[in-house]
Amino acid sequence: MARWLKVGIDTPYKTAIRNMAKDCGCTRGDAFLAWFDLYAWLDEQTADGRLETDHAELDRKAGLAGAAASLERSGWLTFADGVCTITNWDEHNGQNAKRRAANARRMSEQREEMRRQGMEVRPCPKPKMPVRPRTK
Repeated sequence: MARWLKVGIDTPYKTAIRNMAKDCGCTRGDAFLAWFDLYAWLDEQTADGRLETDHAELDRKAGLAGAAASLERSGWLTFADGVCTITNWDEHNGQNAKRRAANARRMSEQREEMRRQGMEVRPCPKPKMPVRPRTK
């Protein structure tokens, strides 16, 4: 079975990722990759979004010095008594999030099959796309 993370198309543009790039002195792309590497590792380590760890270990897993502290400042991680808690873990990770994403994909495929068969399908509301900052 394939392992995967639910990542929104707007994740690379989120404030926490931009802040991490600034805090760590890297590009937004490098910050996003560090975040992805870290969350992929965390997905294997915890089912509930809590893990006994520290900033240094998370920085090593992210491959970016200062990543954990930056995510903590942005409110994506909290640390207390040697335990790191990932904010909103169940919304984005774990079996519930994966089940929601799989159900959405399944429903999309069903609607497409209905269209191919000539059946009427009500359109889904279009998600708002993030505004991408202009690069110089």
